[in-house]
Amino acid sequence: MFAKMKVATRLGWGFGIVIALLLVMSTVSLARLATLNGNLKQITQLNYPQVVLAHDAIELSLENDKLLRSFVLYDDDAQRADMKSRIEANRSRITADLDKLARHIDTPADAQAIKDVALARNALVPMYDAFYAQYKADPRQGVNYLLTTVVDARKNFEKALSAAAQIQSDVMSDTVKNADETFSQTRNEVIALASGAVIAAI
Repeated sequence: MFAKMKVATRLGWGFGIVIALLLVMSTVSLARLATLNGNLKQITQLNYPQVVLAHDAIELSLENDKLLRSFVLYDDDAQRADMKSRIEANRSRITADLDKLARHIDTPADAQAIKDVALARNALVPMYDAFYAQYKADPRQGVNYLLTTVVDARKNFEKALSAAAQIQSDVMSDTVKNADETFSQTRNEVIALASGAVIAAI
């Protein structure tokens, strides 16, 4: 059929096909770029910040454990007051971290993880005042309470935070994997369309 066409007609068809293939290639590329951009935003604006917040809360909880142990080692009231003040400051920072985490719930798994964190923290929070009261009444009893009940509650809290962070880490790994697959698919499709455009032009 093409052999019987005039040269101008054949050139017109050839350019038309090339333009159509370029439009398809552009559309596919833009769609895939939008997908990659969405993946990047999910990681940088949602998943990674949640991991950072969870690990920051864990670090603050671990620091509070050290400060509580220092609290029982010091004999000076001023030093103990300083330890207590630093503990309270860390607790405020933990509260701020958890508030931010709660605002970024994205899936049912996130919601359950945050719920577990909240339950663990609610169990730990009143133990600070209980420890101070017990230590003031009977230092030995206070130390025993710290090294058993408080430590166990703190570990449960940190375990819940680690689980919440792991969920986000897994999501990031899956998102990166999807991004790699999207890139590979886009590359193959663009190569195929570009090859078709070259053949049509010839």
